[in-house]
Amino acid sequence: MKPIFSLLFFGLLHIVSFAQIDRGPPRAAFVSGGAAQGVPKQVFEPAAVVRPLNSKQLENTFKNRTLQNAINELANLDTTLSLVVLEGDSIIHESYRSPARPDTHQAGFSMTKSVVAYTLAFPFCEDKIVSLSDNADVYSATLKNTVYGDASIENILTMRSGAPKSSAYGLSRLSEPNEIWDGKYTLVQFLKEFSQKSMKPGVDFNYYNNNTQALVELMNSVGGFEQYFRKNIIDNIGLEARAYWMKDRDNNLYGGSGLIMTARDWGRLALYFADMHNGNVSACVSKYMKSATTRHAETGDMVKSVGFRSYGYQTWLNPIFGSGKGFWLVGAGGQHIAIEPFSKKILVLSSHGSMHGRVDYVIKAFSALLDK
Repeated sequence: MKPIFSLLFFGLLHIVSFAQIDRGPPRAAFVSGGAAQGVPKQVFEPAAVVRPLNSKQLENTFKNRTLQNAINELANLDTTLSLVVLEGDSIIHESYRSPARPDTHQAGFSMTKSVVAYTLAFPFCEDKIVSLSDNADVYSATLKNTVYGDASIENILTMRSGAPKSSAYGLSRLSEPNEIWDGKYTLVQFLKEFSQKSMKPGVDFNYYNNNTQALVELMNSVGGFEQYFRKNIIDNIGLEARAYWMKDRDNNLYGGSGLIMTARDWGRLALYFADMHNGNVSACVSKYMKSATTRHAETGDMVKSVGFRSYGYQTWLNPIFGSGKGFWLVGAGGQHIAIEPFSKKILVLSSHGSMHGRVDYVIKAFSALLDK
């Protein structure tokens, strides 16, 4: 099996030139700051009213000492760039390793996929999408005569569209990111070129960026993905700093791996996802989020490298040990956000390099946080 950075997305790893792909784990300077500097992107401005995050000292109890030890083990890994741990709006741990700083924008890579899936709650709850059982081409002319158009929206959400298995670590081909950033190809062109059906929809889990991009295109057809994300999510999280989302020459946002934020703002985003789940936005959005964070598919052989047995709507579930509570956003090079929505216990990790053999540290720290 390939390590987690390869399976989830490794195309966005070059720093200086987009003429070649660095075929290895994400470099620290690209994860922390470099991605925000070097690719075409949409800018989202800070909020007029920032959601405050207050620091809180842990009491000296046995469970808190166990938690602190697990956090320190994770923070001290040579791959860890930033680590923010939250209990509600209180930060109980925050640490950075150069080049990461509190004001550095951290690339989310495939954590972006979950953000796309949760954004779909809003056109669905506005009845712009009647049923997730509908085929995507009921709403999107762009997806007609593609494997994604012929699949139900739910099957696309759960990576079971019937699309062919990627031979390029989730990409259509290894040169995909460079072709997009250089303006040679658009995201829609990749959707259409790699659109053949190779398996029955709704059966096999197949991790592939084009599934997520099909969801972006679906939302573009019913009001605009960027508009839904801006109005319903990013404008509501109390953003402290600018956020960025990578885009192509047609200004389409890259659903598979495009969102870039500071570590604290990733935490604010996670808190808002907990709010969505818990009914603080609307009953419909809450019902959608509860389905999104429920098991719909098994990850098969990927469990060996990713560390999660199950999958929801572009969401990782059921880690290989621990209580199984909560849901996870995961991206290349060890980017992780773990969310237990009811207690609002949240872990936000930015990392670089391979997480092969290191995922246990992340699960252990979150398990200790839940046990606190």
